[in-house]
Amino acid sequence: FIEKNRGLFMLSIGLAMLRCAHEFGITSARIKWINDVHINGRKLGGVLVERFEEWYLIGIGMNVNNKLPSNLPAISFKEVLEKEVSVIKVLLGLIKWLRFYFGFLRCYERKRLAEEEIKNLILEDYRIFCDSIGRCVCYSYNLDKEEFVIGECLNIDDKGKIILKTSQGIFKFSSGEIL
Repeated sequence: FIEKNRGLFMLSIGLAMLRCAHEFGITSARIKWINDVHINGRKLGGVLVERFEEWYLIGIGMNVNNKLPSNLPAISFKEVLEKEVSVIKVLLGLIKWLRFYFGFLRCYERKRLAEEEIKNLILEDYRIFCDSIGRCVCYSYNLDKEEFVIGECLNIDDKGKIILKTSQGIFKFSSGEIL
């Protein structure tokens, strides 16, 4: 992907996890910006992306059949569906949706480079399934170590950045964490 579309790439991963969960009937799942999938604040899956030179290393974790400690704000496919789920079927569903969104991103980039108009399916889907928009959030690049910003999430811009309205003004962030 083109570097300026890095944010769309990041949103695509969360969308793929969400669509996979929906395929299994977990339709109450939503996305917390950037790409955490949760049900009522209990994490169903998450992503860690690190950049190394021109490469992106992606770690995707989804709670499928694992027993989760009761003190963690997490939930599994098994707990939601009240039955074991094939990890292979979840993996195949995830791969299918990753291919779908990454394929769209490639098409989007080609059309934009050719200066053709194209709807941004990634942003359209993301705005439907993201429950951060319209909420008061606490943002930080790293919530464990950094200072944070509190504000209302106004929207997600066309590059995948979160737009926050705070008492100090409007800010956009392309990476980090929110609560």
